[in-house]
Amino acid sequence: MTKHYRQKLVAVIALSFLSFTSPLLLTGNAAAENLSASKANPKEIASLIEKLKTNDGRELDAAIEKLAEIGEPAIPALMAAVQDKNLQVRRSAANVLRQIGRPAIPALAKALKNSDANVRRDAASALGRIGAEAKTALPQLVPLLKDSD
Repeated sequence: MTKHYRQKLVAVIALSFLSFTSPLLLTGNAAAENLSASKANPKEIASLIEKLKTNDGRELDAAIEKLAEIGEPAIPALMAAVQDKNLQVRRSAANVLRQIGRPAIPALAKALKNSDANVRRDAASALGRIGAEAKTALPQLVPLLKDSD
């Protein structure tokens, strides 16, 4: 066996090994990311919700991005934030719920029955931005067409 042939053989074996293991590495990273999101700390979520009140655009964007990454575990806190008196907090929370998408649809549909017109409007807007996936909320949206607010 020549030196050149041996080097090619080692390279082929190395590439074969990497091609078989790289999907496992990617899957492991995705699973680890999902696991960390599912174990979101309630104190961290509360802190991020509080940051929705900031006037610092970068801090606000970072809080929105982190809450969207946390996803489903943040929905109850975000639903409370959708009812905040502060317009920026309500809109930011609705934006995060829109980014979360499908898991947030039942909570947004429930918010359509809120007594506060602003909450109903922000929930309807978030559902509209989710798009066709939110069609399950249509029975709650249709009666709002007659809403005077």
